[in-house]
Amino acid sequence: MQTKFKSRILGVALLASCFSLFAFTKNFGGDRLEVWINNKMILQQFMHIDKTAKNIVLQESNYNDKISFQYSHCGQQGKQRTITLKDARDKVLKTMTFSNSSGNSMTFNVKDIMDAQTSTSAVIRIYYSSEEIPAGKLLVSMSRPGTGVASR
Repeated sequence: MQTKFKSRILGVALLASCFSLFAFTKNFGGDRLEVWINNKMILQQFMHIDKTAKNIVLQESNYNDKISFQYSHCGQQGKQRTITLKDARDKVLKTMTFSNSSGNSMTFNVKDIMDAQTSTSAVIRIYYSSEEIPAGKLLVSMSRPGTGVASR
């Protein structure tokens, strides 16, 4: 009887130690966003941890740069992906489609964003949609310095 009791205590202790090990491991899964300007990462966000859209301030010196968005669905590239630029009133300013075979990066020119900015739409919102997220998801907003929008 004492052997059964010791076996149960040992089993419970082993189970508790396994759970405590998993408490310190990295969260797997979930959606991830990365934003790159000229191959330099400027934002990495794990959507299951931080669901708020950040604001990125674009400098005039970024005008001729390339911007890339990488959005993964639980580690997988989305299908039928689009990036949509919208103003503060949700008016669509530009939509770009990316093929399934173009790799994970959705790359275009910063000038596409900056040219869409006007005095009435100083902030441009970047939306992502795909087969996995057909309704679309706000990724980030982009503004220029001095527009009164705080950078995050």
